This record gives sequence, structure tokens and C-alpha cells, in this order.
Amino acid sequence: MDPVGTILLIGSISSVLLALQLGGQTYPWSDGRIIALFVVFAVVLAAWVGWQYYLGPIATIPKTVIGQRSMAFASWYSFAQGGVNFGILYYAPEWFQAVRGSTPLQSGLDIVTFVAGQTVVLLILGYYLTKGGYSAPFMIACVAVVAIATGLLTTWTPKATDAQVFGYLALYGVGQGLGWQQPTLIAQTMLPAADIPTGTALANVCKLLGGTISVSVGQSLFNSKFKELVVERIPSVDPNILASIGAAELREELPPDLIPEVASVYNDALKDVWWLLLALTLASLIGALGVEWRNVTDKVANQGPPPVPMKSVSKENLLSAKASFGELHTPIDAHSSRALFMTESYEDIHLPPLRPQSCFSPWREHWGTPYPSAAHAYDVKHLYPINESYTSAGTQTDYYTSTATQTPYAFV
Repeated sequence: MDPVGTILLIGSISSVLLALQLGGQTYPWSDGRIIALFVVFAVVLAAWVGWQYYLGPIATIPKTVIGQRSMAFASWYSFAQGGVNFGILYYAPEWFQAVRGSTPLQSGLDIVTFVAGQTVVLLILGYYLTKGGYSAPFMIACVAVVAIATGLLTTWTPKATDAQVFGYLALYGVGQGLGWQQPTLIAQTMLPAADIPTGTALANVCKLLGGTISVSVGQSLFNSKFKELVVERIPSVDPNILASIGAAELREELPPDLIPEVASVYNDALKDVWWLLLALTLASLIGALGVEWRNVTDKVANQGPPPVPMKSVSKENLLSAKASFGELHTPIDAHSSRALFMTESYEDIHLPPLRPQSCFSPWREHWGTPYPSAAHAYDVKHLYPINESYTSAGTQTDYYTSTATQTPYAFV
């Protein structure tokens, strides 16, 4: 648990969302309150990053997870594509209601076009990848198809045909289906078993965070453009009053002769949102190109440690704070439970910790991105005698044995 980190992260996100929600609408962007919210966001976010670095392996997002190359790029990909997907989910129904006059229920049914396409592709691709394959090419294909689809959305007009409207949405759904689950698969492929829950949670949180920020930014862009177009095209109407009328109530609250012009204003104002989603799609290409090309069946979590010859370790080597962690690797094997034998009996043996929140599993250092040696230099834990061995992950026993006393020691 990391209550301090949670408070800092929620505070930073809340600040930026308030700034995006109020800026340009309730207050001008130059208002001191909006600037103060952005400053608070930056300062608190920096404090959160520093706190995560300080906690190290027990942080909310450990360095072993976010420091893994594929996970770092997949997280950015999740953020950007999450912003695109939730943006479509939010603003496509608004387009149907304001421009086409659909009811809220009908507009929800209208977007089933892309949801169904996305679901079908997810199912087919999920079955295919159980046989083996790579996530990276599907992520790249997703970016290409989604970029084309969101670009086509900018060509929507009040007179767009059903083929144009639903065809573009279906194309978007197919493209999003190619890449939506790939970050989760990357977490399951690239991370050791102990880090997979954190990695999958990170990928999903990035999608939700991207969607939250995307919708807020899109709302700000839409409102600014909407009011500008109303003043330009319908000067007899107060833009604030028009904006306060819901998209579904336009045809009930306004005179029939104003509806075509208002629908055109809505359509053109939403184009700024479609351009935003296109920009996010192109930005996600960085993540798609950055992940490693590794077969999804070749999981790190399924690999045992590399062979290590059995050897004794001297007291001087064990107690040397300057020794790198690689020099202190023990020949514990995850499957045969071999143990390191000391040459003497010690009541207090100092070793650099690998994962303070779990049992001492030195062979995990071979998985993923190793901690730098400097991170362990003077950070020590103790080995204490126990009556029975400690079993972790159901496959290996982690303990030390002294040849003098034959006393098992477990890492605490």
C-alpha cells in the first residue's frame, strides 16, 4: 500500500482536470486560478515521481515495471489510445444527437457499429495469439487503421450518408480491436510473474487516465470553437444559452428554422475534437514502435533462472557493502530448491535486498530489468533463523543453510 503516493497522484490529476474543465469556459486561460491549478499539477506530479523513486521496489509503480522498455512504451500507447477510444465513445453520440437529431437511446445504438467490430476483432485476434505471435505489428496496424478512421471523421457533415457515418465507425472499431489488448499481453509477456498484476493494472489505468484527460481537453476545444462559430454564424443567439441546451433537446427548444445552422455549428465544432483524436493516434505510434518484438508465448514468467554453479561465499564477501548484487547471486534454483551453504555459522548476515516486500528470491534478478548495483550498495536486511523453510510462488523454497549448525535462514 502507498497512501502517500495515492494522495499525491489523485491531487495532481484532479488539479489538471479542474484546470481543463474551467479554463476557457468559466474563467479565461490567463486567469490566476487556472494558472495556479496547472502549477499545482506540475509540482504535485513531480513530488509523486520523487516519492515513487524513493520507495524503489515497493512503490505503487516499481522501477522494475515502468523501467522495462516494452512496458514504458506500452503505457504511453495505452494512454494515447485510451484517449482516442473514450473520446469516440463520448463525442460520437453527441454528434448523432446534435447533427442527426437522434435520441440518446438511438445514439447509443448507433455506436454499436464500432463496438461490435472492435469486439469481433478482439475475439479473433485473442484466439490467434494463443497460438503464438507478436504484439508490436498489431499495435502498428492499429495506429494506421485508427488514424485513417479518425481522419475520415473530420469529413463528416450534416448530409453525410449512412455508409460514410457507419462505415467510418466500423473501420475505427476494426482498427482499435487490433491493438486494444496488446499492452496487457505485453505485461504478461515481458514481466516476471510477481510483476504481472502491477503491469496489467498500469496498462488499464493509463487507458482510463488518457480517456479522462482526452474528454476534458476535447470539451474545452469544442466549447471554444462552438461559441466562436455561434457568434460568427448566428449572431442573434446567445452562445452561452445555446450551449446550455443539451444536444438531445435542441430540436425541442429551438425554432425549426435555426436547426440546420445549429447542426452545422455543432458539426464543425466537433471537428476540432476529431483532429485531437487523430493527433493522439499518431502520438501512440511512438509506443507501438518502441515495444520489443517478442513472441507472446515466450513469457518471461515461464523462464527459470540461468544455470549458476554451486559455490561457497565467504563472510567478507557477504558483508562487503561495495560488492555488486551480481556478485552475491546465490545458486538457488527455482525448480530444484538448491541452497547456498555458508562456511561458518552467523547470527546476523547482511545482504542487499531484492524485493523487501517478499521472500528473498535472488534468481528474480535475472528477469526483466535488473536493479542497478548502486541501488543495493548500503541497503541491507538481515537473515534470521526459522523452523521451517519459506515457500514462494509454489515452485521454489528460498533459504540459506549454515554448514556449522545446519540452521535454515529465511529472508525477512
